[in-house]
Amino acid sequence: MKSLTFIVLALFCINTHAIEVEDEPQAPASLKNHVENAHEVLTISVNVKLGDSPLSGKWNLSQTQMHVLFGKLKRLKHVEHAYDEIFEKIKEPSKRYAGLELSFSSNDDDLTFETLVFYAGKITNKEGKLLFVDPGRLIEYWLWGTAQSRVQQQIGMNVLNIFAFDQCVQLGHLLIETDPRQCLMPNTVVMLDLGEMPTFDALQIKTFEQCLISGTAIIDSFPRRCMAAGGKLYAEPPRMPDGRPMPERSGFTEFQ
Repeated sequence: MKSLTFIVLALFCINTHAIEVEDEPQAPASLKNHVENAHEVLTISVNVKLGDSPLSGKWNLSQTQMHVLFGKLKRLKHVEHAYDEIFEKIKEPSKRYAGLELSFSSNDDDLTFETLVFYAGKITNKEGKLLFVDPGRLIEYWLWGTAQSRVQQQIGMNVLNIFAFDQCVQLGHLLIETDPRQCLMPNTVVMLDLGEMPTFDALQIKTFEQCLISGTAIIDSFPRRCMAAGGKLYAEPPRMPDGRPMPERSGFTEFQ
């Protein structure tokens, strides 16, 4: 009887171990070198590809951010994301922006890591060869959230389409724990956590005035706010003596 009990327990342990191994995420073959040798990476430099713009940003990931990045790469799968369909319908805000380029330095002189470029749902090498996909552009937007200066964050605001609450949070903007939760962006736009996707018409809205025509609700506050489908709030801008909205001065028009 004791022998039978031992055999049953042994089989249980073997099966449990097998399940754990099967559940362990495996990095895509094209990114296997990066993930399996992550412990040899000394630094990861993020460079914004903006052509010849003098405001191109560059920063290094912290050790914690590097660990998070490798975890994201390890869990990548060929799956569709709800944001992918939206990205296909809308234009990129900037014609110059071509993604984020990641360069790796190593502790081992004999070990090299291919440069990775994250842009428009794709992960490519420096020569443009497709290595894998970035569903929903989640890693690209997360990388923008690691930007370290106000200028770098402002560049991100001008070159990215931000249409969802989760994107706003990923980019590192101020989160306010209200009901519903709010994410505040530097351009006075607020994203509400409503758990709904924006409509195609809502994606075309860029200003408070446009929202007045196509929006779903007006919030009687000061300044007044207009809510578009999906939970994006636009604040009424200050006005000139003749009633016209004051022109915005972002200083980043060269990204268009």
